[in-house]
Amino acid sequence: MNLTVLKNKQIQKRFFELSEFLKTHQNLWQTRPFHQLPLSWEKHYPHISKWLRNFSEPEIEKYAECLEEYPSLPQPFYTWVHKGKTLSGLASFPYNKISLPSFCFRGVPGKKQKQIQALCQVLDPLVSKDISSVVDWCSGKGHLGRNWFRLQKTPTIFIEKNELLCQQGNLLLNKERITARFLHRDVLKDNLSTELPPQALFLALHACGNLHHQLLKKIFSYQARAFALSPCCYHRIDTEFYQPLSCAGKKINLKLDQNALCLAMLQENPQRPQELKFRRQSMKWRLAFDLVVQEKLGEEKYVSLPSFPRDFLRLPFSDFCQKMIDKNQLSFSLSSSSCEKYLSLGQEKLRIIRGLGLLLNIFRRPLELWLVLDKAMYLQEKGVACQVGKFCSFADSPRNILLFAEFS
Repeated sequence: MNLTVLKNKQIQKRFFELSEFLKTHQNLWQTRPFHQLPLSWEKHYPHISKWLRNFSEPEIEKYAECLEEYPSLPQPFYTWVHKGKTLSGLASFPYNKISLPSFCFRGVPGKKQKQIQALCQVLDPLVSKDISSVVDWCSGKGHLGRNWFRLQKTPTIFIEKNELLCQQGNLLLNKERITARFLHRDVLKDNLSTELPPQALFLALHACGNLHHQLLKKIFSYQARAFALSPCCYHRIDTEFYQPLSCAGKKINLKLDQNALCLAMLQENPQRPQELKFRRQSMKWRLAFDLVVQEKLGEEKYVSLPSFPRDFLRLPFSDFCQKMIDKNQLSFSLSSSSCEKYLSLGQEKLRIIRGLGLLLNIFRRPLELWLVLDKAMYLQEKGVACQVGKFCSFADSPRNILLFAEFS
């Protein structure tokens, strides 16, 4: 596959190709296997349904992220897999190899270190050397902006809502004698136009839904020179449905609610085995307990229950069930002897759900890229030059798409 960093008309072409792919197969990926079985598409593709439902757990683990490697994919599954792979293909940005000393990352988690290093290496050849100021958007403690300052020595402003993070960030600035300052502001409510310098480079690494949307909506009033955005948590919006920014996106009318947007975030990171173990156990026990609730209360579909403390999963399953009964004030009892039966049924249901979920994996990355390209299209419609590519490996972060824009 000939991968490329998308620019100009390439962005438009890919956006419309992705739009057609997602719109055509919307009934396949706007489903929720955890909550509704059988799925609506299964009656239309019974052979695909049977095939996926028969996947063993080792097969699911092996092929979840590389379906194209499965021998003898049935049609039309084969076509869907390869079309999704082609349309979501992206090249990595060129980069300049730079080395930041280890003391730069004191107190920074390992994955975040690699993400910051990778982003700085990509931005080094992209960003004009005459930019006179930098804004680190929703900066946390300012780890990204501080390290970019070390490379470019550009005065930096950090914007952060959490006052404690501002205080901790300021301590780091004072300790390292960096020319920068924190603004304790809520980017969704406060007017920042008079507080930010014009012609600045805006950095937003893994800014969540509303936060990166706000940056895009306000970027012109901030008179920015350039910005680098790696979006995250697309589902964290305050509207029922995603509101496309581009005129082209509005016409497509995908009607993405928060559940649909979650699809773009569903990747499991194999580099975090403990988190994976917790997630699997949580899903299995939720499903098992749901089977209890359905049988005892006469329900016919998944019953959504509130979240529970993580410590519940350290208990024997029978005690977990009793805790959930008490927590949710349910009016039934459960004997310890019947718990193993439900746990076994929950394990089997989870296997089926994950098997059917392999179909969702086909559309996960295309949907994420569509969401990023909607933002690029919005900027291009206003005459802004954009580029879209990868800035780090999947192992360092599944959210590795970067939108870089320069304003004339």
